[in-house]
Amino acid sequence: MGIEWNSDLISGFEEIDLQHKDIIDLLNRLLEANKSSNDPDELVSCLVNFTRAIQEHFDFEEALLAKLGYRGLKQHKAGHQEIAETLNGITLSAMLDEASVSPESINSVVKWFEEHLTSEDLKYFKAIKQSQD
Repeated sequence: MGIEWNSDLISGFEEIDLQHKDIIDLLNRLLEANKSSNDPDELVSCLVNFTRAIQEHFDFEEALLAKLGYRGLKQHKAGHQEIAETLNGITLSAMLDEASVSPESINSVVKWFEEHLTSEDLKYFKAIKQSQD
C-alpha cells in the first residue's frame, strides 16, 4: 500500500514537488521496513527520518502559506499538528518497544498523507498559483 509519485501530485512548484517526492520515498521505505520488520532499528530509523522530513516540509509549507496570506492556514496547520503528534507517538513507541508499532498505525499515516496531499494541498496549490498571476 505505498504511494507512487505521479502527474496528479505535481504542484507546479519545484521545491514543494521535490519535498513531496522525498517524503513519498521515505514513506515507502517506512512501509517496507514495517512490513519486513526483521530489523527493529531500521524501523526506528525510517520513522525518525520520515518524521524529520515531514516536519521540515510542514515548516516550509506553513511559512510559505503565511507569507502568501493563505486563508486556510489555520486549518492546514491543525492537520499538520495532528499528524505530527501521531508520528511522534508512533516513533516514541518504536524507540521504547518495537513490537508496539502496528502495521495499522503506519498505514494510517500513509492514508493521512495521501489524503492530505490530494485534497488539502491542492487547495493551497491553487492559492499560490493565483498569487503568482
